[in-house]
Amino acid sequence: MTAYDSEILEQFADRLYAKASTVVLKCIFVWLFLGLIAGGALVGWIKPSDAVGVLFVVGFSSFMFAMIGYFTGNGKAFELRLEAQRTLCYVAIERNTRHPNPHPLM
Repeated sequence: MTAYDSEILEQFADRLYAKASTVVLKCIFVWLFLGLIAGGALVGWIKPSDAVGVLFVVGFSSFMFAMIGYFTGNGKAFELRLEAQRTLCYVAIERNTRHPNPHPLM
């Protein structure tokens, strides 16, 4: 069994923060792409008569899907930051409660 190493938990928290900073943009781009596909499908179904109608349908669909991506990504980023904070809290608890001599009777 290996000894407790707080640096591992701190590295884990750093990775969670890094992931939280990029997850919102990733979700927006994925949902935006899905919105473009859905907009293309809507254009085929609605069959607008001019280019402005096509751009409106595709643009509105993309915008709505991007908003879904933003809120989804924002929720996931919050969860990742919360987990990082929880991990750092464990590290702080360990540091504050550790006895200088692990065997006080010796």
